[in-house]
Amino acid sequence: MKIAAFALTTLLSMALLFGFVFGIVASDDELSTGALIATVTAITAFIIAGLMAGFLLVTSGRDPRTEDGRRFFRRGAIILGVLVTGAVVALVSAAVVGPVSPATVAVFLASGLLYVALNVIGGEYLRRRDDRLRPTRPTVAPFDEPTTRRRMRTASTIFVVLLAVGVLTTIVVSTAWGDASDVPPLLGLSVLFAALGAAFVSLNAVMRLNTAARELIGTDAARGKRIGRHIRGHDAEVSDEEHALAVRYAPLGRSLLGWNIAQFTLLHVGLLAQNLGRLLGEDSDLDVLYGAVSVVLVAVGAALIPHMAHQYRTIGRFIATHVDTATAAIGDDGGAGQSTTADHSPR
Repeated sequence: MKIAAFALTTLLSMALLFGFVFGIVASDDELSTGALIATVTAITAFIIAGLMAGFLLVTSGRDPRTEDGRRFFRRGAIILGVLVTGAVVALVSAAVVGPVSPATVAVFLASGLLYVALNVIGGEYLRRRDDRLRPTRPTVAPFDEPTTRRRMRTASTIFVVLLAVGVLTTIVVSTAWGDASDVPPLLGLSVLFAALGAAFVSLNAVMRLNTAARELIGTDAARGKRIGRHIRGHDAEVSDEEHALAVRYAPLGRSLLGWNIAQFTLLHVGLLAQNLGRLLGEDSDLDVLYGAVSVVLVAVGAALIPHMAHQYRTIGRFIATHVDTATAAIGDDGGAGQSTTADHSPR
């Protein structure tokens, strides 16, 4: 159900994107570079807001009835409001500097707000449904090694097949049109769609593992944060019960982080390829924007991917040190009843 909802969200975002592009092309408005940049900014802000709204509600694991949950969702609502406000301001700016007709702005604005609203409504429905079904649902076990390998093969196959289809399409289109300047953008889009297909498999794994983590640790965000810091080698004062939970959670947490790294890397590579394809294609007034975005993507990737890989190795060292004590540390009740605070910080 959750995967279907995210697939629907993705389709809605693509429909919104193509709707905006079609609206620009079909209109008689002569857009200036500033208006085009403002419109692209509005599209991006709306899509991020919608995706964030659905993801925040469905996978956060916070209980909105607790103070921690309310604080988390308030912050999410503020970020969502900033994104939507930014999109509205960008569209108004496009109307001022474009000039873009008020009718076009009104249609774009209504479409973007409807897209965000549908994600919020769908995410809230799925969150409430998940809360109702959780007491009757069996515990979700972490992926075992064969399942992980099988999903990795699936993601790799999807990437290769979609990339091959994209490259073949690029060859056919460029041969038919005889315009070599179309090749880099089409290749960039091929890599982007191949990465999105493989990232969808990673998203499936991430959502299942998030469910397993929430069922193991619970919805107490503070405890989850302490356990997460503990297995990543940071100084964290945890109780005996929390240390026992950390030992059980560590293999799941490393698997979850691994799939998150894969998903982040795939999306990063796809977006970078798409931007570079645009930059290397036919000259455009937006080349400066494509270049700037590419530089930002390279910088962010260079900073975050090695950091996440280091965390992955650190959790592996925690598992190598503590996983053999799991049976002794955790009774049949999962360590419940032990609330003594002890210093289990790494030495």
